[in-house]
Amino acid sequence: GSENPYTIGIEHEGYVSDPSWYTTALYTSSANLCRDITQSGYGINPLRTFFGNSSTGVNVLGGCTKIKGHQHYPNQSHTDPGINWDWEGFYKLINNNPSYTTYTAGSGNLYDSGGSTGNYTDDERTLYLIQPTGGANVTITFNSFNLELDWDYMFIYDGATPNAPLIGKYTGTTSPGTITSTGSDLLLEFRSDCATVKPGWAITYTSTQADNTPPTTSIATTGAWQTNNFNASFTDADNINVAKSFYQVADYDGTEWRSNSTFGFLNDQFDQTTIHSDWTNQAGTWNSTSGYLQQTDEAEANTNIYIPTNQDAASTYLYNWQGQIKGAGTNRRAGLHFFCDDAIQTQRGNSYLIYWRADSDKCQIYKATANTVVLVKEDDITVDPNIWYDFKISYDPSTGEIKAYLNDIIASQWTDSAPLTSGNSISPRTGNCIGNFENLRVYKSRSSAEIVTIGNASSEIRFQNSNPNIPSARIASIVIDINENWSSTNEKLEDIDWTAPVNIGFVNDGIATDIDLTNIGTELIANWSSSVDSHSGVTNYWYAIGTSSGATDVVNWTNNGNSASATHTGLSLIAGTFYYYSVKALNGAG
Repeated sequence: GSENPYTIGIEHEGYVSDPSWYTTALYTSSANLCRDITQSGYGINPLRTFFGNSSTGVNVLGGCTKIKGHQHYPNQSHTDPGINWDWEGFYKLINNNPSYTTYTAGSGNLYDSGGSTGNYTDDERTLYLIQPTGGANVTITFNSFNLELDWDYMFIYDGATPNAPLIGKYTGTTSPGTITSTGSDLLLEFRSDCATVKPGWAITYTSTQADNTPPTTSIATTGAWQTNNFNASFTDADNINVAKSFYQVADYDGTEWRSNSTFGFLNDQFDQTTIHSDWTNQAGTWNSTSGYLQQTDEAEANTNIYIPTNQDAASTYLYNWQGQIKGAGTNRRAGLHFFCDDAIQTQRGNSYLIYWRADSDKCQIYKATANTVVLVKEDDITVDPNIWYDFKISYDPSTGEIKAYLNDIIASQWTDSAPLTSGNSISPRTGNCIGNFENLRVYKSRSSAEIVTIGNASSEIRFQNSNPNIPSARIASIVIDINENWSSTNEKLEDIDWTAPVNIGFVNDGIATDIDLTNIGTELIANWSSSVDSHSGVTNYWYAIGTSSGATDVVNWTNNGNSASATHTGLSLIAGTFYYYSVKALNGAG
């Protein structure tokens, strides 16, 4: 029999076994032709386009389906377009301008076209976009679900259009249950055929609001000066919850701020005219210029400069710097190796590498094992040349989770099932570009309070104030919440002095040179040499009088201000008795 009274057939050039014939141009042209025919008075509804699975051989469909393949008609031996034809995509090309019903409230109910009690109708294609204002994600729950099995379908997309990722395609009476979107939009599409209707569905939806509020962090210590190991307390706050907290301890040697890398911290602002001797220039042309570290050899595909930094499994680490990718090449890239165990090698032995590519707009995560590097994750993100960006990388050795951020927006993430648990250095790297690195810092995870050590080259704080007005210690804190919002960096400067003032050189009895006798029985006078303290300064002198050296049995310790002489009256001195002035200096640190 003839199928011509109700349908129009189209032949495509090609072979069913060769999908290369089914080009985008072919799909688009064929869909445009079909759409034009449906709009030309032939009574063919475009919604009756077949959208099921492709198949081999003959697969006869009923007369309800109007736009279909040669293989779908009765009394045929032809099997085109065959297994490689994308019927779902073809359906969307023909029906390319759907209308939406949009729901912007934070919660609500949805029903099919029959409402809460009726049935839906034939030949429907209805789209319901749940897009709550300010929402972060959407959760739908099907309270009832009843469609004509294998003929009527519900499609659910994780996004705002039918081209978004398909969560599922549902028919019959098996409920989709509860579904949550990954983003702020969820799209439901219902399609019914030309016959047999059912009660449809009832849906309740809720949403959570997007969290764009950054957390905060603050630092507290006790005392104006630190003379021994001291406690730093941290207060972190967020409107939902703080996910990770980091801190860094740095010290000032009178010239620049650095950190003791044996504790897992690093600080280099590159504000000197030469690169610090802690760095090793292995490959490339590296200089410290204009407040940043710069590599200028564009011909070098793998530059290498590294610095010792202890990294272990006990902490989560945050690597942070500001950077810029420049140059005239077409494959410009820059990034950082971390958890390196042999940085002198080309791939730094065992290590991780985060690369940002300015010409292909990529963030890439690599893992190097035995100096062989493998790309493990790649994501698209805009990285423009000649633009300064803030780069952050967090790594948790206990879980293997790596996250890379560009201007505080997550760019890529990957979890290593066999994570590296120790490293002895980090290494900036560039490839075929001019690369700039500024204010490079390494933080590590912390609790709500940490002990900061001071006192010598093996401490976190290795230097005392160079003068009372220049602090020699700095504590920095930064946190991130569960929705990937970073706080600003909070810093607290500390004045450090763990040594006593310089000893007083002499103490003279009397108003000038030292005397041995006095004929005044009610007062004693003394003068002494000045003391100095380059760290916190001398704030005052104390004296005491006793009948033996250092004793206080006549006059207890008395504050004399900053005067280097004292006259103590009102005494009852005994003739023939020796009396001694004792003097000590007190510095600003107490």
